[in-house]
Amino acid sequence: MDQDQFLIQRPSAVSYPDWSTGAKHPGLTVVGRKTYNLQNDVEEWFSEKQLKGESVRGEDIYLWLWRIGALEHFLGLEDAVAIQEKGPFVFRELFQNKAPFFFRSVTEYRPEDGCDSILLVPCLSLFGERVVLDWVWLSFGLGPNNPALRFK
Repeated sequence: MDQDQFLIQRPSAVSYPDWSTGAKHPGLTVVGRKTYNLQNDVEEWFSEKQLKGESVRGEDIYLWLWRIGALEHFLGLEDAVAIQEKGPFVFRELFQNKAPFFFRSVTEYRPEDGCDSILLVPCLSLFGERVVLDWVWLSFGLGPNNPALRFK
């Protein structure tokens, strides 16, 4: 297998959706490696509950990673975009049926109707032969098929 297919070159800047307030931690958008091998330099991380096959709220994972200062070691939106561009073969090879999350790029949605804001995190999933970037509410449960990706 050609190792170049796993080589990631992060884009220097990506756009958050129009509904987003931008990166919750803008200082983290510039940290991390610019070039790396997805197969050798990145690993899946699961909470203890996920390792037991249980579901855990995304917000609980996010707040714990934030409190211990670990968010900078996790991949973000720039990485998700670069991985998405690699296409379904690379995605399937590395993640099978999993939907990885990119906790360094949590963002906030503020509805115009005055309701409470909502925190969301980017994730990738395979839909047919397309790798889809989606945003998931952190109040949702993440199970054993929802790893967070981080640098080794």
